[in-house]
Amino acid sequence: MKEAIAKYLEYLRSVRNSSPHTISNYGADLEQFLAYLTPPGTRLPALHAVSHSMIREFIGHLHNHGLEKSSIARKLAALRSFFKYCVREGHLKENPARLVPTPKLPKRIPSVLSAEEMNGFLNQLVRMGADEPATRRSPRMSLQLPASAKKRMPTQSGVAEEGLLLRRDRALLELLYAADSV
Repeated sequence: MKEAIAKYLEYLRSVRNSSPHTISNYGADLEQFLAYLTPPGTRLPALHAVSHSMIREFIGHLHNHGLEKSSIARKLAALRSFFKYCVREGHLKENPARLVPTPKLPKRIPSVLSAEEMNGFLNQLVRMGADEPATRRSPRMSLQLPASAKKRMPTQSGVAEEGLLLRRDRALLELLYAADSV
């Protein structure tokens, strides 16, 4: 089983081009599973001897030790991926982790600005545009036009151009805010 894990981690690195963090974390998760399967004085079970119930017991063990549901879900994903690889390589007939249910993760509701907060932000953007010279303004506060588009703009000075950009930015932000609240 250790040899299959080593080949799987190499597969993640060379074929799947997984990130080093993924490979490291999956390797640690699989080692933890092996440690769970081999209490002191016992031998590591053969790959084909690992069953659905063993994996469920491991997930229960992790839950009983107070591990976060998101961490348990990642460890289960590592097991599923490993056993899927073993099936694909012909080492197993079935993936014993396939039907193990993933722990329900809490749904996080995104925080949204209130209408008053958004109006305050937009008003601050307009004031900032009027008060600060263009060279001191943060590039994140105003979208920049490409040089080719600036050449085509029929403005007499950069001030008129800045006013157009501020109005455009405000319109885009208002549109995005309104689309989120529908």
